[in-house]
Order: sequence, then structure tokens, then C-alpha cells
Amino acid sequence: MDMVSFAPFIQFSSKWDTVVFVIALLILLSVGELVIIPIAKSLLALALRHPISKWIGYLVTIVMNTLFISIIVDLLPGVTIQGIEVALGMALVYQCIEWIVEIRTAYSSTKSK
Repeated sequence: MDMVSFAPFIQFSSKWDTVVFVIALLILLSVGELVIIPIAKSLLALALRHPISKWIGYLVTIVMNTLFISIIVDLLPGVTIQGIEVALGMALVYQCIEWIVEIRTAYSSTKSK
């Protein structure tokens, strides 16, 4: 079997493991953004008995995405990562892309007015 590697961070046993990982990641992160993360934010606000700030919401999103990535890696036998730090880094990259999209959307909507 040929090993696909983004050394030293993430390794795949085959090219199909790469495809399955990406598809599973997209599905889980999408479901997480639409269902699981809003529930986690609401539960946190209920536990604190105070609305959470935008920055705490971002922190919850990053932590939950890190957990999602770790779960996917644990469930797929052909995928290995160096550690939880790599999952955190992937979650941060995903969050930065989300921030760029939010900024671009806000800029477009203010420019069109």
C-alpha cells in the first residue's frame, strides 16, 4: 500500500482514505455548524445564566471542531495524525476561513447599500 503523507502532521494509508477523510470531515463539520455547535453554545449560556460573547462562541466552535476532527481520525483506521495539536491546528484553519468569509460577506453587504 502506498502511504500518502503530509509529513509529519497527518498520514493516510491510501488515496481512498484521503477521500473518505475529507468527505467525512465536510459532513461532520457541516452538521456540527448547523446543529451541534449551536446546541453547545446554548447549553453553555444556560449553564452560565448569561449570554455568551461572540469570542466565547468562536472558542466553543474551535474546541468542538477539534473534537470532531479527533473523532473522525479515531474512527478511520487508515488516518493518523501527530496529536491533538494537529486537530486544533486544522480547526483553527477552518475557523480562519470562516472568519474571512464572514468579513467578505459583511463588506459586500455594506458596499451594496
